[in-house]
Amino acid sequence: MPEGPRFGRGLIRALRSRLSGAHFGLLLHGLGAFERVLPHVQVDQWTRAEGNRTGVTPVDSTNRRLRLRLAVPFWDRQGRYQHVPIASELARKTSQGNPQSRTFSEEEQHLAKRLMERLAEDLGVSSTDAVRELQRSVDERAITRHLRDECDLAMDPRPLIGALHGLAEQTYENRSVAFGVLLTPSAGGEPAVDVPLFPDGYLRSKKYRALSDGYRTAYDLDAEGRVRGLADLTACEDVPRGQYYFPEWARALASATLEVNEAGRCRLGVALTRRGDIVVVRNGSLRFSFRGGRWQYWNHRHIMDLTKTAAESAQGVVGRLYRLALDLSFRHSGGLIVVLSDDDDLRNVVRPGDAIGDTERTDNADREFDTAVGRPFVTNVQIAVLIELASLDGALVVARDGRVLAYGAVLRPKRQGRISGSEGSRTKAAIGASYYGVSIKISSDGDMTFYQNGQDFLTI
Repeated sequence: MPEGPRFGRGLIRALRSRLSGAHFGLLLHGLGAFERVLPHVQVDQWTRAEGNRTGVTPVDSTNRRLRLRLAVPFWDRQGRYQHVPIASELARKTSQGNPQSRTFSEEEQHLAKRLMERLAEDLGVSSTDAVRELQRSVDERAITRHLRDECDLAMDPRPLIGALHGLAEQTYENRSVAFGVLLTPSAGGEPAVDVPLFPDGYLRSKKYRALSDGYRTAYDLDAEGRVRGLADLTACEDVPRGQYYFPEWARALASATLEVNEAGRCRLGVALTRRGDIVVVRNGSLRFSFRGGRWQYWNHRHIMDLTKTAAESAQGVVGRLYRLALDLSFRHSGGLIVVLSDDDDLRNVVRPGDAIGDTERTDNADREFDTAVGRPFVTNVQIAVLIELASLDGALVVARDGRVLAYGAVLRPKRQGRISGSEGSRTKAAIGASYYGVSIKISSDGDMTFYQNGQDFLTI
């Protein structure tokens, strides 16, 4: 997790002296939203700027860096409304051997603008009590506004998201509630004003909550937020091959968002899982998630770029492993995936007897299963089978070309690197194994951390 915004010399003192405690807390929290919501980016030090503009603009024509500007409002001792202009730059994180990164997409630029505008507007509220309340929802309000604009929604999605937060605390027949909705974009023109997104009666009634689970069924809403019926998601499970990334349980929901309306716009899928996570799916891929109290935007292409370069593997292999890690992440089961740079290092990483076909295999079932599965490639194994192999205690170890070398393996890497006593066994194994390739550690809370040469280069 990011440590918080960094400031140039004397700037933090100047800001603290002009803002109330509540406003200064909101400022720090709001500036931290960029690395919180966009975990694949990094923000430079904040410095004083000229003018009183708030906004986000590309630094140059390459669109690889964004200039962030914020006119921090305050009231001076005479009660006059003033500003302290500050600025920074936003860039993507890089990995070893991959100093270049993709350009920022229009969607990312739009989201960054919404985060900045939301913060500036909230800082302009004079009531300290109101500011403390606004701080709790600044990320969510920026994201829901982004979704409304970017996805051409005719309704405000905030009431639905708020209702899902409430449903996450409820149960039905002693089970946590799961819920799903498909939102239809506007056919064009100006969005309707104050259109209710979803009838309150549906959310208050247990029977109507039970009709939708987001896995097999979802409420189908028209552009004005009225219920058109229940969508059978299982009829949409065949997602075309391509760059589509989602937890495997959300395959049907992701496929449903590939359908277009009469204006040629794709629908938006929103689902609450039984673990209390909220996922937002668009154009066949996971776009946003809310879990552990934090909203996050998913840039799959950039994550793939970093991992592909670090692992020196083919796009298809890395894509398959990333899909696998993504599924384990939303299962909250934890896991560890290692891509070895050299097959000869297998014995330097995996405990003797744990690799497929190892002569020191002592368990008859292990030897028999090895014979049955052979030495499969991750690109040829069905994703459901691959998920089960990766869900076993231990690590899934593969070669750069995608061959599965070990599953459920205990890692005993000969190189350990700098490890403190506070790190868990999975983290220690991931750090040690990363000296022989790339390791992806999936925590039980869902975080995915990517390691190379003993260092983490990305946590999402």
